[in-house]
Amino acid sequence: MSYFMRSVELKNYRIFKRLKISELSQINIIGGLNGVGKTTFLEALFTMIDIGSVNSILRPFGFRRLPSDSTYLFNDTNSNIKLFGNTTSGDLNIEIHCKSNVFNGESVSSKIIPNMYTVEGSFYGNEFKYTYNNGVSFGTQPYIFKKGMMINQVTKFSPLEDTSRLSEIKKNGDSNYISLVENLKLINDDVLGLEIFVLGDQPVIHCKMVNGKTLPAPLLGDGVQTLLSILLAIYGVEDGCVFIDEFESSIHYKLLENIWGIISRVAKEKTCQLFVATHSRECINSAAEGVCDDISMQYIRLDKNSLGDIVPVVYTRDDLLNANYFDAEVR
Repeated sequence: MSYFMRSVELKNYRIFKRLKISELSQINIIGGLNGVGKTTFLEALFTMIDIGSVNSILRPFGFRRLPSDSTYLFNDTNSNIKLFGNTTSGDLNIEIHCKSNVFNGESVSSKIIPNMYTVEGSFYGNEFKYTYNNGVSFGTQPYIFKKGMMINQVTKFSPLEDTSRLSEIKKNGDSNYISLVENLKLINDDVLGLEIFVLGDQPVIHCKMVNGKTLPAPLLGDGVQTLLSILLAIYGVEDGCVFIDEFESSIHYKLLENIWGIISRVAKEKTCQLFVATHSRECINSAAEGVCDDISMQYIRLDKNSLGDIVPVVYTRDDLLNANYFDAEVR
């Protein structure tokens, strides 16, 4: 069963007063100027997919290496956040209150309290409502499962997460492992296989090389490490969603088209939906050229209108392949 997002609507979430995208593809590239909410959009969708975790609402602060303060999640603290997503397996409907009149059965002040909020809604048909207060939650929580992964500058080179995902792949059989190694060889044909060894006090993925050496994957360069992290995430959330923030910063532009081909083929094989935020024209253009022809993709540019609201402009692959139109409009 896949959990592809078909449409999404965000209300009062951080920079977004209201943002609605009526149709999403299997591969969705998010662009726009600085400060229009590209990363925030990824974090909002990740929060929806990850809502089974009671601290999912606050995880974007960790992604940005900030102490958490839930009041910053609200565009207007006098209104609730509403997140709605229609997926291939049902609807996600989440409402977040920054004020709570009742906490653990007792009345509390209705003033805004950092990291105290109430979350309610429906999660694939399961109703839930809970109050969260600095790590302690009360109420009915949604069913927990993991169908989303975020890859950004904080999580991209996480040895613990990557080794855990590789361990699962190797434990569950050879097909995904063989596919993983073969795809890595497309950008470094000296790689023969992958092993996990402990360096210092933590496990690290190592690459077996044709010259007989075994090297920590990060020593092969950011390109190999970035592709490895992305592929491990896709294998790890088969039938789910992977959110990637600016992966092109680690990859030479001449490799981008090939990388997009690899990622899109594995995403199709594992029925995984991708959301990728980027500033790079080369990344967008390479996606239009490199993504497999039989997989749907679109480019969503976020713009700020004269009222200061963020609005989406959607481009098809054909729009992107028209070079003159690309130069004039897309970036």
